[in-house]
Amino acid sequence: MQAVFPLLERCLGRITAMIRKHVLALLATVACGGTPAAPTAPTTPTTGAAPTFELGDVTVYRGKHAWLELHRNGKTRIATGETAWVDGPTLATDGTVALGAAPEAVVHGDGTVEDVAMHSPMAMTVTSERVTFRDGTVVELSADGRVAVTETHDDPPPPPEEEDDGSANDPQLARQHAIEQARAAGILGKDALDGEGERVEGADTPGKRRAILALIGLARASVGGHDYLRAR
Repeated sequence: MQAVFPLLERCLGRITAMIRKHVLALLATVACGGTPAAPTAPTTPTTGAAPTFELGDVTVYRGKHAWLELHRNGKTRIATGETAWVDGPTLATDGTVALGAAPEAVVHGDGTVEDVAMHSPMAMTVTSERVTFRDGTVVELSADGRVAVTETHDDPPPPPEEEDDGSANDPQLARQHAIEQARAAGILGKDALDGEGERVEGADTPGKRRAILALIGLARASVGGHDYLRAR
């Protein structure tokens, strides 16, 4: 038992020396007019900008038939008939819309859309509620998934034609001709341009709504010009 006491004395001596050292350091700091250093607060990691698109399983129906699908991996499919499908563009959360490895368009966080190949802004903006075109056309997605199109202009310009079929002098015929071109190209089906009978299922977040509206807007922008949804 006597051997224990020297060991305890040595331990207590070391502890006392450590306490004395810290107390003397604190007194020296105060005497020099300083203040003890405050404990460092934990740093919070910085987060980047919110993603433009949220990827998930979203389907656009026209009547009973689906014509556009978005999947969780960003892949899309477009119907060319009641049972036939082709691969569409691939979406990324940063707003990129690509055909294969080639980006075709980018939807920015402020809703503006850029044509990547042309390095120029497109004449439309995309939000989680609507697509607004520069010509006054608005494609809206309601809370219950219904798609509605409002046009404030008279008629769309006639598409480029090799032969004059009379549509240049007939606005209604020009409009119908543009729709038929879209159907023939496999871009859209019956009434898709007008949103008649269209509904969206699965777009239950702002990011998913923005993604599917971007696809619908690009489909409309493809009519009579560059095809943003089908490989050339």
